[in-house]
Amino acid sequence: MAIDVDQETQILIDQMLKSGSYRDTNELLKTALRFLDEGRSLLDAEMLESLEALEEGLEDVKAGRLHSIDEVFGSMKLPSEME
Repeated sequence: MAIDVDQETQILIDQMLKSGSYRDTNELLKTALRFLDEGRSLLDAEMLESLEALEEGLEDVKAGRLHSIDEVFGSMKLPSEME
């Protein structure tokens, strides 16, 4: 299979192959695709975790479990105050 890439990408591929980290373009491409897939999986997991936290927060709001902004900021300490 032939793949057309721009000059910048070709330079990067050539540099990576010259480094000796990869035997050939096929190995480099397989590794890149594996990392891309793993990255997407991590992003999906983080997105799911964020959505679950948001849902939990909305349930707290519906149940009346709230704090005023003054309570929240009043309980916070500056790093210099934590010593």
